[in-house]
Amino acid sequence: MRLNEERRREALAWISVRADSNSQVFAQRVDESTLRLAHESTRLGAGSSRSWQLPPGLYRITVVASDDSRFAEFDVALRQVGRAHRAVLTVADAWNETDVPSEDRDAA
Repeated sequence: MRLNEERRREALAWISVRADSNSQVFAQRVDESTLRLAHESTRLGAGSSRSWQLPPGLYRITVVASDDSRFAEFDVALRQVGRAHRAVLTVADAWNETDVPSEDRDAA
C-alpha cells in the first residue's frame, strides 16, 4: 500500500511556496488551449516551505497575506513530476523598506 501511494505522489508535480507562514496559498488551473482560468481555485494551505502535489499542467498560484492587505500571483507551468523536480516559489515582501535600494528610498 505504501509503495502505491509513493508512486502516485511521484507521478504528480511538486510545488513549494516560501512566504509568511500565516499567508494562504491557492492554486487555480489554467486551460492550456484557451489560457483561461478555471472558475474555482483550490486552497492549498498556509504558506511556508511545505510542499504540495498537483497534476501536471498550467496554474496560477496566489499567495494572500494573513491580513488580506496584499497578494502575489505566479503563473507556472508544472510539467516535470516527482519530488526531485519540485518548483519553489518565493514571495518577497515588496512593502518592507529594507528591500528597497537606498537610492530609491532617498528619492522618496
